[in-house]
Amino acid sequence: MATDALPHTGLDTIVRAAGMSHQKVSIHKNVRIEDVSGHLPEEITGQLMSVEISPHVPDKPELSGLLMGNFAEDTEYGTLIFQLSEDKTDISPFCVKLNIFNNALIKFNIKTTNTNGKTTDYLKLNRYLKKMRNLEYRRFKIVNGDEQILISSCPHVNDVFTSLEIDIVSKLRELELKTGRFLGIPHYFSESFLASLHRLNESWEGLMENKREREFNKLRKQQPIVKFTTLKVILKGEHDEVLNVLYSEERGWINYNSIGFNPNSKANKALWQSIAKKHGPFTLSSRSRIYKAEEFYDALTNSLTEQLLLQAVINLLNQPVNEPSCTKSNITINFKVPVQSGWSNIQPIEIEIKDVDPLYNKLETLIIAEDYVSAIQLLERYKDGFLEDLAFAYALDGRYDDSVVCAEEAIRIDHRSIAHFTKGLAYAGKGDFKSAYSAYLLAVHVCNVATYPVPKENLEKLINVKKIQTDEVYDQIIELLNQSRSPMKDNEKCYCHSGRKFINCHGSL
Repeated sequence: MATDALPHTGLDTIVRAAGMSHQKVSIHKNVRIEDVSGHLPEEITGQLMSVEISPHVPDKPELSGLLMGNFAEDTEYGTLIFQLSEDKTDISPFCVKLNIFNNALIKFNIKTTNTNGKTTDYLKLNRYLKKMRNLEYRRFKIVNGDEQILISSCPHVNDVFTSLEIDIVSKLRELELKTGRFLGIPHYFSESFLASLHRLNESWEGLMENKREREFNKLRKQQPIVKFTTLKVILKGEHDEVLNVLYSEERGWINYNSIGFNPNSKANKALWQSIAKKHGPFTLSSRSRIYKAEEFYDALTNSLTEQLLLQAVINLLNQPVNEPSCTKSNITINFKVPVQSGWSNIQPIEIEIKDVDPLYNKLETLIIAEDYVSAIQLLERYKDGFLEDLAFAYALDGRYDDSVVCAEEAIRIDHRSIAHFTKGLAYAGKGDFKSAYSAYLLAVHVCNVATYPVPKENLEKLINVKKIQTDEVYDQIIELLNQSRSPMKDNEKCYCHSGRKFINCHGSL
């Protein structure tokens, strides 16, 4: 450094500034440099023609996420403020794609959400971006209520709007005001579409009502409807309060058939095919033995740089459990009906994560100990996931009619359910061995489980404990259960000798 240089032009200061801003710095003058630290073995002095400092930029961000909220301006201090949505379950008009590499390097993209797609938001965002490009903001803040989450003095903005985009959205806004209808933001911008917009705006006042409708619909058809999937992950607390929300938008819809469902009955197969074709609503429930709810949410946010959100959720759920452990969190995935908004056809998917109810782990403990009767109250609480166990528990408790009803409900869901055996057990408990034989006969041909020796042992134990009077049909049931056999395939001839395929006869449920 020159002897008359100002302190802030010292090489150390320049290096720090380059590192903090992650900008390359070149000094193209004759400068003198020497090692004053004493760390190098030889004295380094001399004249340099130029110095270039190139900071290292990390390959991946330390933290990445999509934040939802709205904007405000502090004109006095030249600050653009992004206020996170107070209603965490609401879809806000703007989202910020945030990549934090370190405290000194923060990059983000700002855009309107496809779910809202309002022309007013788009034009407002253009004004913000224009002022940022013109360096009219000195600071960018992200706040949550009164809490400041992040402040950046050198925001790096990737998204910009072209003059064509702004002209089209401005004309759309003008038409929305004239028609009183929502149009939204198109996904494709062209001069021809702008010309059509201009003509319709100019001629609107002079058109008859029926002509207006035709021209309006003609304009809408010039833009294709684009499919989007919006995914919202909601982290909930002990009392169902919303703790955090992660939001994502992806082009296209989720392919239902890629989920890998294999319905176990003809009726369920037809139902699933209908749901998949129409992208109808359905719910998936799963549990994690590795992560508590907050840990699952954190692991999810840290894995999004390389994966799509839903795929990241599935990958976390499919992680192998190395040692037996209690269930830690419950994950519910709700696939909702697609909704058209402007030129977007959006399918919302909502994923709820919360710590599992401690009673659930108590239930698992009772089932592992085969104490089904003591578990009845908890089985009723979690009935949807434990129909087969509840039907069996009712039979052991002597509630045979409840057992039959519950078993039939399980069979309707899965026509190869083990509940066929339980249905036979319940009829035997009632002393109706003829109905029990029919249920057991179907069970040994349909169930994808070992038909020997457990069902036989369960029946003999119930008969002895409840001191039930038997008959010759009971002996036929024991003989039936006394041998192991493989289940029939759907296209085999039914065991009843009707000549029909099993799937179209006794295997049809």
